[in-house]
Amino acid sequence: MSHSRERELAWLEEAVVPGSVVAIVGPPGMGTSWLARTFAARRRAAGAMVPDIFDGAGALAGVVVRLRDGDRPASGAAWLLATPAPIVGASADLVLGPLSESEAARVFVEGAELQWPRDRSVGDRIARTLGREPWAIVAAAQLAKSAGLSALEKRLSDSAAHFLDAMREALGAHQDALAPDEREVLLWAAAARGPVTFDILESAVDEARVPDVLAAVLALLGRGLLRRGSRHGVVWFAPTWAVAEVMRSTAGDLAHRRAGVRAAWAERARELASLAYGPDASRVLTELGVAIPDAEAWVIEEPSAAAAGLFVGLTDAIFFDGAQEDPSAPFAGGRSPAFAAAVACADATQDDLLAARTRCAASRARLEEGEPDVALDLADAARQRSTSTDDASLLGECERRRGWALMALGRAAEAAEAFEAARTLAESTSDLRGEADALAGGGMLALLAGDPGKAEGALRSSLAIHEVAQDAPRAAAVRGMMELLPTRGAPTEEELSARRTSLQADLTRARAGGVRMREALALAKLALLSRAHGATDDAARLEAEARVALRLVGPAVSPQLPEYGAASEGARSYRLGPQAETLTLPDGPTHSLTRHGALKRVLWALALRHRERPGVPYSMTELVEAGWPGEKMKHEAASLRVYTTIRRLRKLGLESVLLTRDDGYLLDPVAEFVIEMAH
Repeated sequence: MSHSRERELAWLEEAVVPGSVVAIVGPPGMGTSWLARTFAARRRAAGAMVPDIFDGAGALAGVVVRLRDGDRPASGAAWLLATPAPIVGASADLVLGPLSESEAARVFVEGAELQWPRDRSVGDRIARTLGREPWAIVAAAQLAKSAGLSALEKRLSDSAAHFLDAMREALGAHQDALAPDEREVLLWAAAARGPVTFDILESAVDEARVPDVLAAVLALLGRGLLRRGSRHGVVWFAPTWAVAEVMRSTAGDLAHRRAGVRAAWAERARELASLAYGPDASRVLTELGVAIPDAEAWVIEEPSAAAAGLFVGLTDAIFFDGAQEDPSAPFAGGRSPAFAAAVACADATQDDLLAARTRCAASRARLEEGEPDVALDLADAARQRSTSTDDASLLGECERRRGWALMALGRAAEAAEAFEAARTLAESTSDLRGEADALAGGGMLALLAGDPGKAEGALRSSLAIHEVAQDAPRAAAVRGMMELLPTRGAPTEEELSARRTSLQADLTRARAGGVRMREALALAKLALLSRAHGATDDAARLEAEARVALRLVGPAVSPQLPEYGAASEGARSYRLGPQAETLTLPDGPTHSLTRHGALKRVLWALALRHRERPGVPYSMTELVEAGWPGEKMKHEAASLRVYTTIRRLRKLGLESVLLTRDDGYLLDPVAEFVIEMAH
């Protein structure tokens, strides 16, 4: 369970010492067992002494007898007891107080799925009926925080319907007690099809009727009629399910209120558009993601150019929805019927710009759904519409959509042309995001065509652009692609095991959603892991499944799967003169770096790290200090300097051995460097 008792855990850190017998005391359901296991897991992870845990009637009875007989923990050990009542002989007792309401709410949400195996259907019905973020949380938390989870389980198991009826009665009492400004704000919040941010509420609510929106929001939160969530610094609000249903049914001007909320969202989306790529990407995509339910409903229920424009403006938020919490699964939200509705809206308005943008978004969705032929038709239509708009950035987007669809269809040569055209257009318009996406497409194309060296260069360049731009969501997506590249040096068993678990989850998600392309990639990555484990039969089976999945999508090419721990071809002997004044490549050319101060200082630092601590990267901060010692500069300027220097070093002939990792840069441990020291 995820509920937190940090104060109790801190107390245990002080109390559980060698030779101690510590009892965690609390009524059933208060979390005694969870607290004991969590404490032991933290101790184990920290490499500290882990106490023996006694939990359950049998184990506790046995330890009570041992204590009465004078038995104590062995030297250097400790006992931790999870017990409903104090035990004579314990060194110290931790008596658990009531759960806080927020802790109890989290327990309830998890308990509906995990904690009541005897009658799971009760929790499932509540979660399903009330939208998984229900008014039930408030009532359940109020009960659980004082009576414990066992009492809550019994109450829920008795009659789910009766429990819900009682909550609706309580809701009616709350509604009658609302002040006029609270009711007004709650009506506007309920008019939305999804959550809203405070900016949206403040924009939509009539200032003359509610002069202090914040005070009303706080009052509603206090009453439990409005819930609050946050992620990446974005705070949103929404009525609980039952509250929203009741308020919508009583709002005579519901259509007017919905229109006001949607207009506010459209204006806010325009304001955020310029921040959707770069350091603020996570926050912006999260905020725009809050608008997705409203935008989907709007474009389907009331088709218009404004509805289509808002929905398509949320494309990146839709595709990255959920990926910021789980970077291994980017582009999770491409299966909305609103894409087709947006295309129809654009056609009705005869707006070529909007028509091209909606078709690009729909093409992306169809490719995710495993329909590359439809995706290509939409991308071709988008390109045709965009030619009349004189918008080079949009044309580049169309070419990228064509490239991905052509790659999925196995038309490698045409895909390469599309990605190159997209990259050229992106460079001409200084569209860094477009350039990175085109490079990533070219890298995946090279990988599928059996050229991992070319693939690594393109994907590394794409990742570097996203990292310099500090765009975490898109950088995570490219890192996921790079997992198919050959690795230098075999990963540890722990890394392989953790990666297998993550990939199995990716595979399950892809199959459940019918996303064949992602299913194929997950299978291919699992094949690599099996090969690394030495399970050649499993690797062959997984590779075959990956190719079948790809053929179901349509490609004629098969992924050329690399091997973990593949050695570099031939001996690579690079030679550095004293202080990196010169660089001699394996094939003979020598570069003089005498006049390139920062360049040679960075190279010298990397070379010394390669000799003294091979495989350990230099962080961005360390490279800034090495290349520009003592110089003060802003983070973005420092990052750009390092990125430019790394690119220059690669162009000097270090392309294949100067590596990028999540935590910095390093010279390939497999490569051989001869360093001449000054005499």
